[in-house]
Amino acid sequence: DEELLAIIGYLRALREASPLQTGGGQGFRDAVAPLLRQQCMSCHSLNGKAGFSVVDRDSILRGGESGPAVVPWDAEASLLIQKLRPSPAIGERMPPDEPPLDEEVIELIVKWIERGAPDD
Repeated sequence: DEELLAIIGYLRALREASPLQTGGGQGFRDAVAPLLRQQCMSCHSLNGKAGFSVVDRDSILRGGESGPAVVPWDAEASLLIQKLRPSPAIGERMPPDEPPLDEEVIELIVKWIERGAPDD
């Protein structure tokens, strides 16, 4: 039946869509960690610039020379978000030599922080 095949095709496409497209998989392990590694790891690996590393959640929470990068439950107070959405008071936007992250991507990180930055 064509209708059944269409439904199966739709479900397969939905399953294969990215977490940002479907609204699912917005936890740290499924969405936030891979995103930060992809976007930030070239500068912020184990011995990252400014003492900041995105290799794991503990490193992200600990932050670097400027202090903690994430304040659980308070995205706007989190240096990570301030650097992704800079103002003149904060200084250089991250990543500095790349286009800014899409607002949809930043919102994914904001939501994770506002949920307490869990290791999920």
